Amino acid sequence: MGTMLGVVLKNPALCNIPIESDAMIAANMYSLSLFAAGLHTLVMGLIRYSFTV
Repeated sequence: MGTMLGVVLKNPALCNIPIESDAMIAANMYSLSLFAAGLHTLVMGLIRYSFTV
């Protein structure tokens, strides 16, 4: 699923998503990577917390 998501971010026309410019694609990639990093941090924090309790 991650590979398909990356491909769609690079070429949104595959899923008929209207994106006007390369800047919008870059902004989407940055926001997705920040979301994934935040989610990863949250999950790892919860896992570490569960081992200490």
